[in-house]
Amino acid sequence: MSPLRFVPFITLWTVIQLVGPSSASAQSTSNDEVEILYTSLSGSIRIEQNSEEASIVSVKDPTQRAKIPPLQGISPFDDEFHASPNDEWFFGVRKMAHRFSNGDLFHRIDPQRVEIAPTREDHPLTIEFGRTA
Repeated sequence: MSPLRFVPFITLWTVIQLVGPSSASAQSTSNDEVEILYTSLSGSIRIEQNSEEASIVSVKDPTQRAKIPPLQGISPFDDEFHASPNDEWFFGVRKMAHRFSNGDLFHRIDPQRVEIAPTREDHPLTIEFGRTA
C-alpha cells in the first residue's frame, strides 16, 4: 500500500481540526447570550433564557416580552415547557432528586405579564411529602 493513499484523509482531518473549533466557539458565544427553551406548536411564542431570567417572547414582535417569575428551589427555571393550544397557559417541568419532577403552571395574562397559577393546599390531589397522619 502506498502512503500517498492516506494523504486526502489526513488533509481533510487537518482542515476539520482547524476549522471545527473556531466555528464551534463562535456558535457557543452566540448561544450563551440567549437560549431558546421552547417554541409553541403554533410558532407564535417561544421561551428564551439568558443567565439571569427566562421570558416568554412573541416571535412576530420580540419587544413583547414577559418575564417568567423565578422559582424557589435548586433551579430558578424549569427544564421543559409545554403550552396550551391558545398559548395562554404554560406548564413547566423541572427535574428533582431521585427521578422526581416538579411542575409549575404559568398564566400569560397579556404579552407583558406572566403569573404563576395559584395552588390550593386543601385540594384532594395535593400530596404533601413527609407528612405523617
